[in-house]
Parts: sequence; structure tokens; C-alpha cells
Amino acid sequence: MTVGKYRLGIGHNAYLHDVPECWDYRDLTANEKLRLIQEDINTAFYSLVKKCGDYTFFIDVELYDPHTVGNKPSGKECTPDTLNKHLSPFMPIIQKFMVDVLTDNLYVMEDGEIRKQ
Repeated sequence: MTVGKYRLGIGHNAYLHDVPECWDYRDLTANEKLRLIQEDINTAFYSLVKKCGDYTFFIDVELYDPHTVGNKPSGKECTPDTLNKHLSPFMPIIQKFMVDVLTDNLYVMEDGEIRKQ
């Protein structure tokens, strides 16, 4: 997703071998991700959105096992219901990214500190 000069990559069960800075996105369990999003959107944002390069960020929206029958979130097997099941819990984070970019108020965790982008 591109907003202005900023890009947010949205992956599911993604492996970012070319971007080692983003390998730690698996540190939180599905329940921890959901709880953070519901209870504290700012902390969730700083925990889940990873800076991968200049103007490039990434969020992994994996909550459910993609290998379960009927649970594949991409390709021809993906139904609108399956796509919604995977994306909808993360919509507050995605919306915050868009609003923050559009209002020139984007802050992310970088090198252990919250920094304005």
C-alpha cells in the first residue's frame, strides 16, 4: 500500500530474507497482537509496524495458520471472507499508518527509539 512517498508492505506469514531488520515481527503471538490492537493502538503500532528502509515499512498480518483448509489468504483459493478474516483485525493499524502519513505525524520504532519519519 502506498500513501504519498511512504509504502506499507502487508504480508501474511512472510519471510523477509532480504530485510533482516524486519525479522523480529514474529515476536508476538496472535493473541498478544490482538490484545495490543484493542487496548493500546499506539503501542500496537510501534510493536507491529517495522521500518524496512527509507519510506518503507512492513506489517505481518498472520494470525491464523495459513495451511488450514479454507484459510489460505492469497491466490485463487482466497475468498472475500478469508481475506477479511486476516486483514480486519489489523485495519486500525493500517488506518493509523495512512492518517499519520497524511497528517505528517508518522512515528515508528527505530533502533529502540520512537522516531518521527
